[in-house]
Amino acid sequence: MVSTGPPEGLKQLLDLSHVTTPQEFALLTGLGGAVGVFFGQFAYSCLVYGAAVVRKRREGARVPTPRVLLFGLEYSALIATAALITGCCWQPVTNGLMAAAGESLPPNARFALIVASLTLIQGAIFFVSLHGSRLLYSVALQLEAIDAPFERSALVYDSTLSLSLGGAAGLFFATDGPYAANVFTRFFGVFPRTSADMAAFRGGMSYVVGFAVLQLLQNAAFPANTSWTDLRKKGKQQLKATESQVFLPYRTPFG
Repeated sequence: MVSTGPPEGLKQLLDLSHVTTPQEFALLTGLGGAVGVFFGQFAYSCLVYGAAVVRKRREGARVPTPRVLLFGLEYSALIATAALITGCCWQPVTNGLMAAAGESLPPNARFALIVASLTLIQGAIFFVSLHGSRLLYSVALQLEAIDAPFERSALVYDSTLSLSLGGAAGLFFATDGPYAANVFTRFFGVFPRTSADMAAFRGGMSYVVGFAVLQLLQNAAFPANTSWTDLRKKGKQQLKATESQVFLPYRTPFG
């Protein structure tokens, strides 16, 4: 039987017992992903900035201007927008794939097919959402930290990041314990009896493992400087740098 809503175990997470429709769950999935990505990315920006300030002061050098934190805030908004759209699409895409897979295939083959399809589809949705959001933030709002779409660096950065995000979204399907009968369900499956804390842990770990696997494959297969992890992204703000503006000396998503 094809599921049209969230797994019962996931509804325990954050006390989602009142969530009764797939539309509600899809919206909450998108909002939860967007909030987590926004604050996680901005926290990372603050940590990198703080480390740079401490190092520069120790060396007696000019410290990075606090304006860098504004750039981190802008980039966090960009990534969170893509995460919102992609998260809202996860449940409808999953439902469609489950219906298409049917019950004729063996459970392991059905699981592998759905995970592979989710990886490609959700990765594509994230890429379109992320690159399209550059039109809003870079072109329409003229935010300094956001590179314009269709530039080579932006295309490489967004596409390789989207591939890893697709892996995370794909393996998240393993949380649907009653349906996704597979060895991964032993580690990530969420069932009605699963506690809220364990559901949160397993859901998060499925994202982490899915992301890490696709990223490791990229690192092994792609030449140097062709993945977002080692591509130094030089945003528009760095082109405007003057002696009065010293930017972060590290590779970060915003400079």
